[in-house]
Amino acid sequence: MATLYKRPGSPYWQAAYYDTDGKRYYRSTKKVRKPEALVAAARFEQAARLTTSKDEEQARQILGALEEASHKAVKGGLNEAVGRELLNRMMEISTGESMRTATIEEWFNGWLADKKGSKSHGTYLKYEGIVRTFLASLSGQKRAAPLGALTVAEIRKYRDGLVKGGRTPGTANGVIKILRGPLNAARRQGLIAHNPAEAVEMLAAENHEKECFSPAQVKALIDAAEGDWKGLVLGGFYTGARLGDLSQLSWESVNLERGSISFTQGKTQQAIEIPIHPEFKRWLTQRAKPKKPATGFVFPDLHGVGTRGRNGLSSEFGRLMKKAEIETKVVAAKGKNGRKRSSLSFHSLRHSFNSAMANAGVTQEIRQRLTGHASKAINDRYTHAELATLRKAVDAVPALEGGSGVS
Repeated sequence: MATLYKRPGSPYWQAAYYDTDGKRYYRSTKKVRKPEALVAAARFEQAARLTTSKDEEQARQILGALEEASHKAVKGGLNEAVGRELLNRMMEISTGESMRTATIEEWFNGWLADKKGSKSHGTYLKYEGIVRTFLASLSGQKRAAPLGALTVAEIRKYRDGLVKGGRTPGTANGVIKILRGPLNAARRQGLIAHNPAEAVEMLAAENHEKECFSPAQVKALIDAAEGDWKGLVLGGFYTGARLGDLSQLSWESVNLERGSISFTQGKTQQAIEIPIHPEFKRWLTQRAKPKKPATGFVFPDLHGVGTRGRNGLSSEFGRLMKKAEIETKVVAAKGKNGRKRSSLSFHSLRHSFNSAMANAGVTQEIRQRLTGHASKAINDRYTHAELATLRKAVDAVPALEGGSGVS
């Protein structure tokens, strides 16, 4: 039973009481009259004993769940599903809340939905295809299993299936790197203890390095090209920009007075600014001469056309190479989903741009800044001094013999 006492100099009664474990507590009742202090002390003691009783009951229930798990383990009946159910029961006893759970299918689809607004449309479609084919590689029962049930073996099997279907090892490695994203997010949220995709080793990638176009071949392409394609080939050779980025270039990204082009790369989401080579600037100036629209696209006839497919820009460029009588090596497709690969493509103009600067002695650091291979995004525009350095590097790309066909 609680007892009362007074401290020297204090008008309030102090309460001394015990909980069910025999632990003693001391607390002021904040009461001057003894009858009222007795009531307050009794309440203190009752609350302490109730709290201790609740803790003892929780401990008893949790111990019961552990004993049940022990019995099941001895009899061989402890599997992952039973283990999760017992763990969930203990969490409910302890916190009053159930464990957060998500099935493999729910988690990946939820992650994909989050990316719809935060990534470019092209990147989202790429992620969507990977998630769709990955989930299709699992059985319906597995897709409905908790996220923590996903194994390294299942991710490895999906990767190997991509290669057997005709994807290159490099492509398969890229897919696994993307799958690590949603699983890392789940690990950070405490839904899984480890990321199984990180335990999948990268395959040794086959080397299908693109060749470079010679200046004479670039000249032949421009001579054979018509309309917007003339400028697109010039732009590829003198900026190193990717086909998708360059074909969607807007006039808002072109600053002829500053002599540079600024845009965000679709593949890397990096902001980049490239000085305009005199040859390409001549074409841009002529195109903008009648009247440069406040808004609009530099290559309006090619804007909105995808890069893939039989009627895509990549295939159209292949037809342009044939017209220019440029021969290319073709690597046969592997597997039913494989694709034929050409040693020369529009992307080879990017290699030509980089190679021409390297041959002129431009450092790798400068080349990386111009091609967008730098490790971090360029958030601010270059200063005039920096731009002058980069312009010198771009101008190192040789002018085409006999001109670019642009008068």
